[in-house]
Amino acid sequence: MMSNHPSSRLSRRAFLGYAGATAAAIACGIYANNNSTLAAPGSAVPQPQDAIQAVLKAMDTYPLIALGEAHQLQEEHDFIVALLHHPALAGKINDIVVEFGNARYQAIADRFVMGEPVADAELYQIWRNTVISGANPVWDAPVYERFFRTVRAVNSTLPPAQRLRVLLGDPPIDWSTVRSKNDWMSMALQRDAHFAGVVEREVLQKGHRALLIAGTGHFLRGEHSDGDPDQPIDKAPLNACTLLEQQHHGALFVIDVLLFPPTDKGPESKLASSWARPSLVQLAGTWFGEETMATSGDQATTRAARSDAALYLGQGNQLTASRANPQLYKGGPYAEELRRRGNLLIQWGVQDPGDPLQQALQVAQKGPSYFA
Repeated sequence: MMSNHPSSRLSRRAFLGYAGATAAAIACGIYANNNSTLAAPGSAVPQPQDAIQAVLKAMDTYPLIALGEAHQLQEEHDFIVALLHHPALAGKINDIVVEFGNARYQAIADRFVMGEPVADAELYQIWRNTVISGANPVWDAPVYERFFRTVRAVNSTLPPAQRLRVLLGDPPIDWSTVRSKNDWMSMALQRDAHFAGVVEREVLQKGHRALLIAGTGHFLRGEHSDGDPDQPIDKAPLNACTLLEQQHHGALFVIDVLLFPPTDKGPESKLASSWARPSLVQLAGTWFGEETMATSGDQATTRAARSDAALYLGQGNQLTASRANPQLYKGGPYAEELRRRGNLLIQWGVQDPGDPLQQALQVAQKGPSYFA
């Protein structure tokens, strides 16, 4: 969960990947008019392809498919569910590595997706106890629980050798032992390195193939990962994709999410409005891919250099958000634990001041529009 807005700096809010829909869109997608410059005329027009078929085809060539996630975007998770249910998927990959799971609970995830009985209270720990918490319990949105339940359902129809394993990519933080900013920061600063390490050990070293799902900023080539909010962005470590490609050049097929705000009237938005949903467009050799933009470190690059393809899910006014149940933040043990964590993060200058539960509640009560 990172900000990759071309002109951003690592503010406190960007550092924690604020879960408000508009902020999530800023953090996790390609904007048509974000400090970009149209390439010279004559480049090829991007050609939309059926997104599921295009991703399945890419799996024949690349051992790692890195799907950038716009957090809480309902249409993207509907796409993921459709991909999981496709009968060809199980024969193409072995694993799915996700940002929205604390590696401390890997054994629980293994038991659950393989069909063993797991109590809800155990299961919820996977996404409720990640490094990102407090005022920003982004993974409480229903689409994340649905993901795990969908993998379990799909696995129930497959022979054991073809069942999909879900690998939890977030560091194994134990919130009961977090007492100081250094306790938390030691985990927060290794989020991308840990994710990359899971892929290295559990996927590549075993000769497996995998679908990777995390915020787009973790996958765009040449970007920096989460860093100390008091330090410049170029002092932060490199992101998961860049770390993996240093050792495995050409192993990743990176998919960005194409997001257009409802007010966007640019040429990219106009062109995409005629495409089917969902569509995937290859960026190399197209005028769209040759547009120049700035990285988080203010280095000039092109869209095609940062990712291989873009996933189109609809115009801004068509996109919807998956919102957490507001009742989660109105009382009870989980709500009080979120308040405790949030107050610590506020004390350390990581999250914005205010009541953490009220901040979470405000997001949960936004309307269905993704750009609300």
